[in-house]
Amino acid sequence: SLADHDPSDSPLIVLRCGHAFALDTIDEHVKLKEVYERDERRGIYIGLKPLPAHVLETPTCPHCRTPIADVKRFGRILKHTALVQATRKFIVGITTDTSAIDTDIEVINNEVQDWMRCLQDSKNIGNIPLEDVKAVIQDMDSIVDDGTYFVKKSSELHPVARAYATAQATLRAARSNHHHHPDDGDMTVEDNKKIEVDLLPLSHPSKPSPVAKIEADRCLVRALGMKVVVGTLGAIVHSRAGP
Repeated sequence: SLADHDPSDSPLIVLRCGHAFALDTIDEHVKLKEVYERDERRGIYIGLKPLPAHVLETPTCPHCRTPIADVKRFGRILKHTALVQATRKFIVGITTDTSAIDTDIEVINNEVQDWMRCLQDSKNIGNIPLEDVKAVIQDMDSIVDDGTYFVKKSSELHPVARAYATAQATLRAARSNHHHHPDDGDMTVEDNKKIEVDLLPLSHPSKPSPVAKIEADRCLVRALGMKVVVGTLGAIVHSRAGP
């Protein structure tokens, strides 16, 4: 029991839910060894491990399952899981956006196919209202604009890219602040490493997952292709409509 526990053997950590655990117990529960190198002989963590390829689960209290938060000791795991969850949500959002564009393009494509069949029969050319074609061309301009935005969003607004940019800006500010306070002494390699470990969401930040970018690119290419088709159709209808 906690009443018999000697904090000098293993300090206690009190979670925000109010439950307390010995340090070794909660370290094992959140799988801290998966992200830090540990010297078992001395019982201390001595360095970083590459983040595992599999997704770490959000740590929760062993008793009540309340998500663990605001514990700096577990910051690397908490930031990683939060970033993974944000990335998943972001990809779902991009996919939803591009699916809506695909639906709009499909509606326009069906209408274009009807018009193409009319063009094959000179008797039915007059059945293609030029104003309708112009309206569809405007719709395609809007769809292409949306697709272009989603391509930009998929890279510049990706959670990993934003988190890394924010961390780097904070890192530069911290180094600049230290530079303007020389009485604190020169920043050592250890100082820089500590700042990076404290601030960067990932130990070795990589480029954002290409999944969202690939989906946005695919959608934009399809939109541009349909815009060319509709534009060509409009030119044909206009030329055959006469002065």
